[in-house]
Amino acid sequence: MAKIIHLARYYEPHVGGVETHLSELNKRLLANGDEVTVFCEEHDKSLPAEEIIDDVKVMRMPALSFKSRLLFFGFLNKIYFKIKVWTWIASKSKLLIEADVIQVHDVFWWIWPVYSFVYYKTYLTFHGWDGKYPISILAKAHRYYNAMAAKKTLHVGKFIQKFYWDKPTDVIFGGAKSSLLNESLPKQKNTNDLFIGNDSHLVFIGRLEDVNEIERVLEFLKLMKEKHPKIKIAFVGDGAWRKECEELGRVTGFVKNTERYLHEADVVVANSYLSILDSQALGKLVCAFYSNPVKESYLKTFVGARYMFIETKPEKMVLHLEKLSWKQASFIAKKVKAFAQEQTWENVTKIYQKLWQTPQEKN
Repeated sequence: MAKIIHLARYYEPHVGGVETHLSELNKRLLANGDEVTVFCEEHDKSLPAEEIIDDVKVMRMPALSFKSRLLFFGFLNKIYFKIKVWTWIASKSKLLIEADVIQVHDVFWWIWPVYSFVYYKTYLTFHGWDGKYPISILAKAHRYYNAMAAKKTLHVGKFIQKFYWDKPTDVIFGGAKSSLLNESLPKQKNTNDLFIGNDSHLVFIGRLEDVNEIERVLEFLKLMKEKHPKIKIAFVGDGAWRKECEELGRVTGFVKNTERYLHEADVVVANSYLSILDSQALGKLVCAFYSNPVKESYLKTFVGARYMFIETKPEKMVLHLEKLSWKQASFIAKKVKAFAQEQTWENVTKIYQKLWQTPQEKN
């Protein structure tokens, strides 16, 4: 049995890709007999400082910040926040020193107060990129320095090593939910009739933000709505573009379980690996957009890219769907379902265990 501590900005019940990644990984580690703890920020003041969630010990640092209306104090606010984080981490030094594995998810700077005591067992996962293009030299240098300080690193996506300077020990993409993988495909139509019609249901999964190419998504959905006025559109997420999305369809806000909405969809629009994998586990046709070389590489180097439509121009995406027949869509559904069967969280867990050189999961 290994004592494993994760450091991540947020954890359950906060909703997000890293949170899902950690939750699924921890389930498998617990099944292996490991003891798992998560250090994270307090995202909701109503949450306790410490609690047990599904046998995982969660310890939250208070979300404290220095407040001032003066612009000069913006810099002091950042310094104050870092000091609070480092003070909290230092107060947990005994737990960190006693741990067998410390797995950091992006926030490597947290570990500096105790780094000299734990460097030999500290690993790092980069869960993507900074979201700003072009990527600055400072951002690349910062990530490279952190990668060199960690014992070993994982990249979530092959694209990272193309745009940053560090080379990972291994690359992962995440996994599809087991509950979705276990479902059978519904009966497929084998006709040359067009796949898209007025009764079609299009679902967007993700944050309604620029990082998810929401402007292109909206343009695409508007074009689809013009061609098929009765088409159903839903946005499963929330963000700065909520108002614009509500003009086109229903906005659900953030939901932890997206399965219900995926089942309803004929086409899923998604720009993140986990949402894409869950959709593909159900044999769904997935569309994704990019507006810069980083996002293009993110999508096109994804292991399931060959089963998707990936475009930068919304009008080209419309053409793809308008030409698609039920026979072609059914063929894609079968292929993508078979592919998704191999994308499991068990495989992701084995990669982490290999990284840490701990025993494999018990049979």
